[in-house]
Amino acid sequence: MDWQAPGELLVLFAFATNLVAGIAFSFVARGKYSYEPLARRSYHLFAVSTALASVWLYVLFFTHNYAFKYVYEYSQKDQPLFYIISAFWGGQEGTYLLWLFFNALFGYLILKSAAQYRYWGMAAFAVVNLFFLFLLVRLSPFAYLDHPAADGMGLNPLLRDPLMVIHPPVMFIGYSMAALP
Repeated sequence: MDWQAPGELLVLFAFATNLVAGIAFSFVARGKYSYEPLARRSYHLFAVSTALASVWLYVLFFTHNYAFKYVYEYSQKDQPLFYIISAFWGGQEGTYLLWLFFNALFGYLILKSAAQYRYWGMAAFAVVNLFFLFLLVRLSPFAYLDHPAADGMGLNPLLRDPLMVIHPPVMFIGYSMAALP
């Protein structure tokens, strides 16, 4: 198995489990309560696979694996640690994965506190998550470069600011919370 396979498989698995969860939650919302265990398990698998895909991308950054286009474009061996951390959301692909990760976490708020509308809320939230998953399938942060490089290009100079470590995650937490029905 090559390095690309785990990230790609995790995103595809997240896509499939989120789709199953959304369909199952819509059945539960219509009164077919026998689908609730399937819906919850599928959502948990979606959340775990999203978290694992995020961890895998960080593994690629911290191992300086410049065979990957995204790692090559946004990190460098001599970058300080906090810029390697913020390289995760330095480009579109990582930003979508970060946003999806926060969506996965906030979906648990719907499950815990949405009372009678929780199932419709989870069905709607699955559609929002499908949008990001579709983007991640098309614009994968796990795509290979044509030829591996010895070092990366580094983070865009405009993004080399200590506030970039906290600003985008805080912003995307807000965006994710806005998607809560």
